[in-house]
Amino acid sequence: MKKFSLLLIALLLIGLALMAIVVLSGSNGAPPFPVFPSKPGVSAVIKERVISVALADPSVQKFFNTTYEKVEPEYTGPGGTGIYTNESARYAGVSFHANAGGEPISLNVIVDTESMKEMAVFYNGLPNLLNSWVIIPPGNGIYSMMISSFNLSSPNKYAVPEIGTSDYPLNITPGDAKLYPLIVNENNLGRYLNGSAYEVPELIDPQTGDRVKVDGSMPLGSLRGHYILPPEIQSYQVSSGINTWYYLILVNKETDREVKIVYTSPFPPIYQ
Repeated sequence: MKKFSLLLIALLLIGLALMAIVVLSGSNGAPPFPVFPSKPGVSAVIKERVISVALADPSVQKFFNTTYEKVEPEYTGPGGTGIYTNESARYAGVSFHANAGGEPISLNVIVDTESMKEMAVFYNGLPNLLNSWVIIPPGNGIYSMMISSFNLSSPNKYAVPEIGTSDYPLNITPGDAKLYPLIVNENNLGRYLNGSAYEVPELIDPQTGDRVKVDGSMPLGSLRGHYILPPEIQSYQVSSGINTWYYLILVNKETDREVKIVYTSPFPPIYQ
């Protein structure tokens, strides 16, 4: 019995020694179990590269030369820029805000973080320094909030609620490319972006009085600049205001070509 107890003690001591060897070897080299460390430097590298792409744009230099103050870049990480309907997580942005002779001006640059390609430049303010532009990859789309207002000069005895876009005129490259517009309200925009079922509202064509749906089935040339909201979905009282926002989505249905849009009129401030 005594010999058996001594044997157990000896085995216990051997086991403790082996454990100590394992722990010491792990602390002096590779750990004894797999470790997958985080990579905090990756986002910092992307940020630095995106800002470098933006600063290399000649239009950004022109922006700097027009301002009367030091302008610091404001970084928006991947997925936070909006604009694109698909793969939004790959796009990052850099914004510049300043004053030109007392007037606020701003410039936003969108960059593809995978290719580090400049995808868009959005300018807002006076003087009108440059035209804004955006590249839409194949199968992707862009969205923007439409302007809501009341037409007080309508022939009717009441103010007519309208939604419109100031995104015209446009120069599109290549010239034969077709973009397809879609108009949805704010609730259905989220469903569209999530790939869920969505509804397209009925609108009134102010030129014909017909009810229409801008559902993405017709090319851009069929889009009106303004539409009237039907009475059953919108109050006709100016004091009540517009009770929902509407969004214009432009879809590039080309399978192998990106489409570039140049806005030849000042870009609407809703993009800023």
